[in-house]
Amino acid sequence: MTNSVNTNRSALVALQNLNATNRQLDDTQSRVNTGKVINSAKDNGALWAVAQNQTNQMNALEPVKQSLQRGQSTIDVAMAAGDTVKDLLSQMRNLVLAASDPSADKASLDAYEEDFKNLATQINTTIQGASFNGVNMIANLDANGALVGKSTVATETATGKSLKALASADGKTTINVAGVNFGLYTTQKDAGTTTTAGTVTGAGAAGSASNGAATGIKVASDSFTVRRASAKVHSDDAVTTPANAVADETARAGEWSALMKQVDDSINYVTSTLTKLGTGSKSLDNQLLFTSKLADSLETGIGNLVDADLAKESARLTALQTKQQLGVQALSIANAAPQTILSLFQN
Repeated sequence: MTNSVNTNRSALVALQNLNATNRQLDDTQSRVNTGKVINSAKDNGALWAVAQNQTNQMNALEPVKQSLQRGQSTIDVAMAAGDTVKDLLSQMRNLVLAASDPSADKASLDAYEEDFKNLATQINTTIQGASFNGVNMIANLDANGALVGKSTVATETATGKSLKALASADGKTTINVAGVNFGLYTTQKDAGTTTTAGTVTGAGAAGSASNGAATGIKVASDSFTVRRASAKVHSDDAVTTPANAVADETARAGEWSALMKQVDDSINYVTSTLTKLGTGSKSLDNQLLFTSKLADSLETGIGNLVDADLAKESARLTALQTKQQLGVQALSIANAAPQTILSLFQN
């Protein structure tokens, strides 16, 4: 090997090895700092691209979960209001039952009637306030947010807002829960006609323009008043025979029985509707659970692709630090080699 002060091959080799060790040390330190073995496309372009696609899909699931959670809250509010409406209707039924007592006097009936109207007001207030995030699933509201009472065929069939919640990351799949109409009729226009045999006929929907079978809640705020007035007509009839007295009493009882049936039908409707809302809420819950599991699976898959084995990287870091120190020593020795040439020129 030529001894030269111009070229120090040993130092060049030592420097190359030290630079390679420093690059490896930088990579290992980056993995330790980030916890990832693939931090950019230059580390492994194919795996980095796959990981990015999976990350985008996982991130897209977050709006889906938020949509499902908002849907759950919206239905929870609607169901809470529905439970309240059902309880208020039950109280109405108790008032009608009390009014059907033949011994009920005018003062008692006045009190029952006032309570009935107050309960109707509470129902409307509850329905109108059953909104979450601007969505009311149980009320037919106008453009100003005011409750539209049922009075025509159009308003009978009008419902609260239907709920649509995202069910997939691509936005193509949704879970739909139909809105309902828990609103009362504005007035009971047709109380029906009672025959002398006590059979109520022609009792159409309260306030229904078509006088057909009512849909949903059948009660109006003045239902008690209308039925009471009709019952009073029967009780005030001129009674000439015991047979007429019995017929009048039967007819009067028939008025309260007809109203009680309206209330019972309304309670049954609310109960069945709450069941459907509960089923919709369960669907959202199941989808939310699936979405959470899917997000966890994607996160695990991404980790399998890009996460570093920190135990392995820790051992490598220690080895490279030692190698770096040895490389510095080797470079120092190689740099000192040209100084031995001086001894050749000493006397």
